[in-house]
Amino acid sequence: HLHQAIRVQIPNARHRILQAYGNIYLRAWKKASASATPFRSGNIVEHERGLGEAIQKSIEENALQDLMYAALHVSTKSMSKAIRLVLQPIHAAKKSPQIDSLLYRMYTPILWR
Repeated sequence: HLHQAIRVQIPNARHRILQAYGNIYLRAWKKASASATPFRSGNIVEHERGLGEAIQKSIEENALQDLMYAALHVSTKSMSKAIRLVLQPIHAAKKSPQIDSLLYRMYTPILWR
């Protein structure tokens, strides 16, 4: 629901707000990604890992990939630019192997349809 609330605001948001949204998505994905990696053994950790993986997958498929698809297919140039500003922090972090892999996984089905 948070993604839908942000998406509704994208057309009229200022440049700094759009980048802040992108940073929120990036931090949320990193946090979920870190919690998806087990760091000790036990049932609690496995539950946390499963929850982290579910959150990470939800961010990827329901938010980031949605924005990536929209950036390429919206009808107005201004909306595409606004969405690209939201995605900019993620693209700027692509030197990280995890982010590079994320971008590859998220854009591949969009670009090769």
